[in-house]
Amino acid sequence: MSATDERPRTTIADQQTIRRPLTPIVLATLFVVAAWPLIFSGVLVGRPAADDRNYHEPTVRLFIEQWPRPDLSDYGSATTPLYHLSLAAVGVIVNDSRLMLQLAASLWTVGLMVLLGSALAKRTATTHAIACGLPVLLSLYVLPPGIWLLPDNAGWLLVLAIMLLALRPRVCTQTIVTAGVMLLVLVLIRQIHIWAAVPLWIAAWLGSASSDTSHSLTRDIPSRIPRSLLMLAATMPAFAAVAYFVYIWNGLVPPTFQDLYAGRSPAAAGFVLALFGFFGPFFVADAWPGLRRLWTRNRMVLLAVAAGAFVVAAAPITTYDVDAGRWTGLWNIVSRSPIIFDRSPVIVLPAVLGAVLLTGMLVGVDFRMRCVMIAALIAFVAAQSASPQLWQRYNEPFVLILLALLSCSTKPRAAGSQPFIATAGPVLLAIMLAIFTTTMLSRWPQIDPNPPAEREPGDTPRENQQ
Repeated sequence: MSATDERPRTTIADQQTIRRPLTPIVLATLFVVAAWPLIFSGVLVGRPAADDRNYHEPTVRLFIEQWPRPDLSDYGSATTPLYHLSLAAVGVIVNDSRLMLQLAASLWTVGLMVLLGSALAKRTATTHAIACGLPVLLSLYVLPPGIWLLPDNAGWLLVLAIMLLALRPRVCTQTIVTAGVMLLVLVLIRQIHIWAAVPLWIAAWLGSASSDTSHSLTRDIPSRIPRSLLMLAATMPAFAAVAYFVYIWNGLVPPTFQDLYAGRSPAAAGFVLALFGFFGPFFVADAWPGLRRLWTRNRMVLLAVAAGAFVVAAAPITTYDVDAGRWTGLWNIVSRSPIIFDRSPVIVLPAVLGAVLLTGMLVGVDFRMRCVMIAALIAFVAAQSASPQLWQRYNEPFVLILLALLSCSTKPRAAGSQPFIATAGPVLLAIMLAIFTTTMLSRWPQIDPNPPAEREPGDTPRENQQ
């Protein structure tokens, strides 16, 4: 036997394990390369920079002035204060220059890219994982918030962490405690994300993948109850935190923003499904096997999904209406499109397509992931329905993250056997999003670098949206 024959052979699985760090490194590096030059340049353009200068930076500097006892009863952000408090701590302990604050804030997005890349790399080949992560990175509602001082990506980082925790095959005491802590931190950054408790509850109800009941929701219910009660108890501090802020604000947002955020969004379900309809076709290669299986074995499910999505999307009014919170993003296309009985085909028809494609992808993943994803989607839509401002910036990252996770989790394929279209679709979407984001950044007007004039208490702001 030759020396060559005695060398340990590297299997495809081993190669994938070696390459796994590439995905988070590539995504994080691309973000830094795209974001940090703009941060160091000090440029301020468009809606994200305007929100930074008008709301978030003044809030951070207010907390720095009030440190170590900031007044949380009213301030210049419609979110809970942990994001701003963390940057205020940087300003007090390290340096309060704008450059330092932006660099510190960008680390939330670096973390988001690292966590997303790691999660995708564990589920599929490296090229496919990178391809599915790129649309998230290059979205107009992810990249710019990583450049300027916005709390959006800090929230999405914790949302993704909780989703991944719920998808873990083992539910133990450590998992439950970690879940409770993560949810608490999340709602202290953005209170609307309290919905993330629901997939954790579902994960606890399902239990560990090794149990006999992990592929059912109704078997051996007595054994599920103690574990589910523990998870419920672990999430209660997050609900208590939200309740505390509701108490001191006398509402779901600080008093300054209560007029802007008073009301509901009945069109939220149709709008979220419409976003799946616009982005989902780029992931059709991963939806197709599930769709084919359903059409062959149980096509009534597909027909019921399509009919249900049509009803959900067509029932509420879906015209462009600033006062009703239906403006910016996709709603700008609605404003220039035909309207039928106060319903927009731009929302209704993509919602049907999105629901069908999403169903195909859900059929292609394991039972646990299917349950967790459905629970997350329903809970997320319920939370968005409770807010009157149905802005794309609040929804698009969630949709792109779910599509990436589902695409990389449908029937894991060996490295090198990934169908070209499965990778080409997300790459094409990433290119289109990159062009759109770059175009918007170049066309947005410059923002006055001077601090904004102070508002009188109780003045209601109107955020500049895109």
